[in-house]
Amino acid sequence: MPATISPQIKTVMDQIISCFENSTPVIQYNSVVNLDDGRGYTCGKAGFTTADGDALGVVTRYNHGPIMQVVPVLQKLQQQNSDNVQALDAVGFSQLWVNACSDPAFIKAQDDVCDAEYFTPAYNLATQYKCDSNLGVLCFYDTAVEHGAGGGPDSLQDIIKRTLNGGQDLDLTAFLVTRKAVLENPQDPTTTEAWRESIDRVNVLLKFVADDNWDLKTPITFTVFGDGYTIPVATA
Repeated sequence: MPATISPQIKTVMDQIISCFENSTPVIQYNSVVNLDDGRGYTCGKAGFTTADGDALGVVTRYNHGPIMQVVPVLQKLQQQNSDNVQALDAVGFSQLWVNACSDPAFIKAQDDVCDAEYFTPAYNLATQYKCDSNLGVLCFYDTAVEHGAGGGPDSLQDIIKRTLNGGQDLDLTAFLVTRKAVLENPQDPTTTEAWRESIDRVNVLLKFVADDNWDLKTPITFTVFGDGYTIPVATA
């Protein structure tokens, strides 16, 4: 955890993103859903997907118990970047994931992979581009969760590049507007429907900017996708 981000604020960020991802501030480690967005099953805390290897990373980090039988299937799906869930259904993937969530070590594996794949890269980029307020980090973190933190098309790094457009200073509002444009017209057509439906999460972040809540002071109340949420006062 970076010294400038307290555990309490990190929890607030995770709760907000959980509202975006799973319609509840309670982290849904045991969630397994097929969003029909070209990424196979979307699982757990940060929406780890079976097509791109994120879910595989969680399982192999855990490296224990019956869920390990799905590793060959997940490896093949990653190699093919396939959203096919039939092979996963054949080995009972969804129930194996849910069952593994009864083990605190599997919960920690999800936390660790989420931090390594999404939070830490997002924090480092927010710091690099001087958007390292708590709100700025949240905006980059949420983008990494939905778009990926790497340098591929429509990723966090790609959105930063498009926002800068050859410049050096990154404005957070401009970054979020660029992200909305990417969600409206993604380069991967298989994500179009799901991404367009997710645009309201960026509207929430834009409202936080308009409200000048740079420190993510709690309680935070917001409405996304038609539902209202309150993130309670952060406690030690």
